[in-house]
Amino acid sequence: MKNKFGRFNGVTILIMGIVCLIMGIILMINPKFTLTGLCSVVGAVLLVLGVILLILYFAKGEYRNHQSSDFAVTMSMILGGIMVMVRKEDISDIFPQFLAVFLMLSGILKMQQAMDLVGFKSESWLGHFVIGLLILILSGLVLVIPDAGWFNEKDRVPLYICILLIADGALSILCLIHATARKNQYRKQHPEEFVEVIESSSDRRTE
Repeated sequence: MKNKFGRFNGVTILIMGIVCLIMGIILMINPKFTLTGLCSVVGAVLLVLGVILLILYFAKGEYRNHQSSDFAVTMSMILGGIMVMVRKEDISDIFPQFLAVFLMLSGILKMQQAMDLVGFKSESWLGHFVIGLLILILSGLVLVIPDAGWFNEKDRVPLYICILLIADGALSILCLIHATARKNQYRKQHPEEFVEVIESSSDRRTE
């Protein structure tokens, strides 16, 4: 039986949520944090997290899972971190837009999480999908109308994006907890389906 449930990529979502939450709070309480300095910090964080996740990817043997996208995610984080650190002076000019793209990716992950919940026959998938869609739209506005007053503040991240970072971080953590609970509940109610999936995966590895 093919695994129709997909994966939650929980570690990636959790880390992105914590990073967004902490970053939003720091930027809100410390408005003098310059964009150039912030680029250095964010680049270093992305690089370190990417390396840690890449090590975990190989340590846990996730490369055996044909449905895993963790390798692409971790390599993107590593390359993104290097790019931000090397070109921080140039990127600082468009850093609010850079954060907006990051938030859009977070929104897309929440929508993917909603689709996973469909596989678990959870009626709460719609709530996850709407949350992801709202984050996607609200952050996308920064790219669609970059000259708007809300999205432009001299040498600092606009308050609008700080609020979005905090909201997205908190929602990412809450959505992950809720989705994991639904997954575990479904697993207990339908253990035979997961047993078939595990046996199928084991058979492929032994061939």
